[in-house]
Amino acid sequence: MVTNITCYTGTLDPNVSFTWYLDSTDNLLPEQTSGVIDGATASILQLTSTKHLNNKTLYCSATNQCGTGNTDNITLDIRYRPTVHIAPSTSPYKIIEGTQLTLTCTVDDSNPQPTSFTWSKDGISITGQMSSVFRLTSVQRSQAGQYTCTANNVVGTGTSTSVEVDVLYPPTVSTPSIYKILESDVLSVTCSSIPGNPTVISYRWTGPGGYSSTGVTLRIPDIKRNQTGGYTCTATNIMIPTSTNIQQTGTGTSQTTIDVLSAPDVPKEFILDSLSHSSICIRLKPGFDGGDTQKFIFEHSVDNKTWTFTPTVELTKEGDVLNGCIENLNPDTEYFVRVIASNRYGSSKPVHLVIRQPLRTSANPYASGENTKLQYTAQSPH
Repeated sequence: MVTNITCYTGTLDPNVSFTWYLDSTDNLLPEQTSGVIDGATASILQLTSTKHLNNKTLYCSATNQCGTGNTDNITLDIRYRPTVHIAPSTSPYKIIEGTQLTLTCTVDDSNPQPTSFTWSKDGISITGQMSSVFRLTSVQRSQAGQYTCTANNVVGTGTSTSVEVDVLYPPTVSTPSIYKILESDVLSVTCSSIPGNPTVISYRWTGPGGYSSTGVTLRIPDIKRNQTGGYTCTATNIMIPTSTNIQQTGTGTSQTTIDVLSAPDVPKEFILDSLSHSSICIRLKPGFDGGDTQKFIFEHSVDNKTWTFTPTVELTKEGDVLNGCIENLNPDTEYFVRVIASNRYGSSKPVHLVIRQPLRTSANPYASGENTKLQYTAQSPH
């Protein structure tokens, strides 16, 4: 904008010459238009108002044959809109999710000073942000984007260049909570992930017995029942925030319980409890059930070769021991007894009841109430 400033002599004197000075006599302004205004000799300075002239001192000097006269000094008050920038100015500005983000709208120059500030993200005004400081106490990934600030004074508006806020966060992973697999099959479980920022650089699986492997897929060929347990997938990325430039590791974890299904183990104990003329009563402590409900098959034989299935053995539970009787046997007869544990996935080897003397039912039916207790062991056939 051009402003006309007039220097008057107060008289009409065609011999007067004018000189304009800015700040000092060493800084002369170019010759200006002179003439007669309101009956007096005058000089008109056409001053282009630029902000670098703000607070400069201006005066005029008039000279004729009698001497030189100077005007009073005037201080230029040049009004202009603000210029601003965002601090920190690094773009992209990397920050870890959950930490505090602080952006400051720094005023580089303004006359007069700004009276208000506004902020925008991705070109959309942020409601309620009127301060020169924009603060998020716990920045989230959804708040990443291009931020600009605007400062306002009576002359106009100044807008900063944008700063990209890049929110860093660890990966999120998921795996099946429970994965059932048959023994001897090939286990293959994938660790699904929502990529972090930056993206995942490594995957690791850990599990029972010090198990450890790398890669997104947990793979165990010919898996065994002793490998049942919890397996954890850990996905890792590397985050380097701008403020510290110190590397931090981001991790996401998820655990899967691998349930290896199999035929049950043989019973831990197979105990002779009592004998009568027509029954053999046993006590049984189950072994590992193979990951499924197990049942017990009782068989008896008189020659240890041909075995008869006993379908009617009713078992009652006493702590971790099962009690039952093989009924409807012949009196005064030597028997061999064995048990097989079974579930949907197979059967255990038979376990024989081995005692120090032949296992024989009593000959006298009236002696059935007198239970005979014998020494025993539980044994699988070789």
